[in-house]
Amino acid sequence: SLVGIANGTSNFVLTQCDLEGTEPVDALGTAQRRGYAEPDPQNDIDGTDAGEKLAVLLQHFAARHVPPDGIETRGIAGITSTQIRHARELGGVLKPIVCADWTKGLEAFVGPAFLPAAHPLSRVDGVENALLLGRAGGRLLFQGPGAGPDVTAATVLDDVLEVAAGAAPLARADLKSDRPGSPETGWFVTVDAVRLPRPVDVADLLGSYGIYAHRTSARHAAGGREHQSLLAWPVRRPQLEAALDALRQSCACATAALRALEPTQ
Repeated sequence: SLVGIANGTSNFVLTQCDLEGTEPVDALGTAQRRGYAEPDPQNDIDGTDAGEKLAVLLQHFAARHVPPDGIETRGIAGITSTQIRHARELGGVLKPIVCADWTKGLEAFVGPAFLPAAHPLSRVDGVENALLLGRAGGRLLFQGPGAGPDVTAATVLDDVLEVAAGAAPLARADLKSDRPGSPETGWFVTVDAVRLPRPVDVADLLGSYGIYAHRTSARHAAGGREHQSLLAWPVRRPQLEAALDALRQSCACATAALRALEPTQ
């Protein structure tokens, strides 16, 4: 299995929002001025770059040929400062994650996720990238800068030297074509409305769909609306989406759901 942060631009944006209280759009502008983001950062922000990197990692570590468009991929564009504050209140942070497990069939996702403070990747900040590999003897952590002029220049120079030396990419004959499924994970759910239902009513409705919260943030008012977030026990995405659809219909509220990992994932 593997879990990592594979896009330095997205990690820088979320780190700035978390540690400096910056709005996401302003953090992205800072990243561009410092050379951490492209003039058109779309592939970084929508998760495309991280998804392509995860496909390469799966070739190396899982012997799987996976088309990037076959991986569940979401970006950080919709993340709000409210979600980032609630994540801190619930004892964690939001990080741009790539995750895959091939123990019992391949499952994978790319996107922002809630990490508890005890997770090794929760402390990987700024433009740093990291990869946590699971294996029988324990986990291995690799970490290094993932964006910036110096890093880009070194990478380009390395590619040029490989071409000049006539190096050819290693071909693997054991690659298996695969399309990953959507994993069962915990969830970080944010709900907002002009007036939120009573907590017990929200819990009863979600519970009727098998969604149970183990931690809930305080309610906060901003922009004329009430906001609250919760951490839910692991379920598959379709089960969660059915519950949130019912919640939206019952109280005219807006919802947002991000995956949540455990410290050992």
